[in-house]
Amino acid sequence: VNTLLLLETMTSQVDARSRLIELRLAEVEAAVDLIRLLGPDEASGPLAHPDLDSRDTGKSHETTISEEVP
Repeated sequence: VNTLLLLETMTSQVDARSRLIELRLAEVEAAVDLIRLLGPDEASGPLAHPDLDSRDTGKSHETTISEEVP
């Protein structure tokens, strides 16, 4: 086993993983910036969330959907 080659390979892998983490972080930060610029895509509030609506009526969201479909 060539120790120097193994060390270089492992160092290269660590560098690649570090770069991947940096790129993923940049992607998440860009997505957050985009959301901040565009604002929310729907009305906020307790009635805007379907799960909260279904809890208020005592029915599950799936039941509401299946009742609407013939």
